Amino acid sequence: MIGFAFYPNLGTVESFTIVNLRSQHTTLRAHRALTANRFDMRVGPLEAQLVAPFQESRLTLDDNPHSIAYDLRWLDTKRSVAQPTLLGGYETFGRIEGTVRVGSEEFTLTQADYA
Repeated sequence: MIGFAFYPNLGTVESFTIVNLRSQHTTLRAHRALTANRFDMRVGPLEAQLVAPFQESRLTLDDNPHSIAYDLRWLDTKRSVAQPTLLGGYETFGRIEGTVRVGSEEFTLTQADYA
């Protein structure tokens, strides 16, 4: 699981990732100050790059003390749904491909895995 949030009233950006492998649950969270550049979606070792709005994103997690890393391509398969909350936001549905490394193990994800 991967998430990013912008909190303009608090002047902060947060991100998180959760990995569960063989019942070992690891959560990595990062925060930083919010800048005027809302396209800067790097928070610590986590980054989301918008490749094509509402169609494709690249999600990366660089090396960190938890020995988890990934380079993923998220492909939306359904138009994003706006969430009617006080903070707002979007939920997306789609498929993912790329690699995930946990410790010395590497896993390759393909779109066919989700067909």
